[in-house]
Amino acid sequence: MKVTNKMIDKQLKLRGRIYNLLISKSSEEKYIKLLHTVKKQTENRKGKTIEGLQLREEWITRKDGS
Repeated sequence: MKVTNKMIDKQLKLRGRIYNLLISKSSEEKYIKLLHTVKKQTENRKGKTIEGLQLREEWITRKDGS
């Protein structure tokens, strides 16, 4: 059975494309270079706000109070 784009969850499509790029590289040098590029891109996105995204953190105590 051939998997089509319509069958893949939207949230997984980008991750799958990145993995395909990483796997398809034939030489180790190209693979490492691509890893560094992906790392730089993800680090550039850290801390940036996303419109419509609301984050909050809640601490829940255990039954024993710790």
